[in-house]
Amino acid sequence: MRSPKLVFILSIAALSCFLFGYAQTASTVQPAAASEKKTIIRIGSPFKAGHILVEAAEKFKELVEQGSGGRIDVQIDAGAKSEEWANNKIKTGESAILVDLQRKGMQVVIPNAESFRPKAKPAVDELFKTQWSVTTWAEVLAQ
Repeated sequence: MRSPKLVFILSIAALSCFLFGYAQTASTVQPAAASEKKTIIRIGSPFKAGHILVEAAEKFKELVEQGSGGRIDVQIDAGAKSEEWANNKIKTGESAILVDLQRKGMQVVIPNAESFRPKAKPAVDELFKTQWSVTTWAEVLAQ
């Protein structure tokens, strides 16, 4: 019974030291010098400006930039800008990932999509109507 009490007391002491240390350093944050490299946090959201999650990200940006004394910059990409960035990242990175996997022994199989597209079309069309209503199969194929 003595061991859990000791662990509890040591935990409280460690937490107190952490909180005291944090409280002491919070007021001493200084703005970044011109020569220091800034840390950049990128937040991407499929939602457009005005959505509650984008507004939360903007509040996060405000708090982080203010609290870091200018050492951290937060960039928010919302809506189409975020989608475009993600699509380009996937397109440019996919070939490098495939080459790396092949080097590690994976055999890459690229199927002839045209051979099974007509048979899958009714099921895919139904999915776009019921679950993926934000776009169409034609828009996906056009990318």
